[in-house]
Amino acid sequence: MAFAVSRTGRGLLFKKHLFSWRWFHVNTILPYPTEENKIVKILQDNLSASSVAVEDMSGGCGQAYSITVESEVFRGKRIIQQHQMVNNALKDVISSIHAVTIHTSVPSK
Repeated sequence: MAFAVSRTGRGLLFKKHLFSWRWFHVNTILPYPTEENKIVKILQDNLSASSVAVEDMSGGCGQAYSITVESEVFRGKRIIQQHQMVNNALKDVISSIHAVTIHTSVPSK
């Protein structure tokens, strides 16, 4: 299952599954209270992420995730420092996850 959220001028662009996109206001509580939603919210709040994508790679059991984060706070930091920032933000959640793949980037100017 794929899940992605991107902050835009209109609010949040929410992607659930491969081809279905829906808009949500930034203050809207996203539907489907899942671990993916929790991870997205934590990363947006702690890292001011402009884009977050979380994909459950374990087939739905919630034990392996691929996390992609785009944030301005990563600018000037090495990849290892960026990943440490993501790990720190997710320290309470990450202990219950078996495997996490993290991809980070800085928004283009």
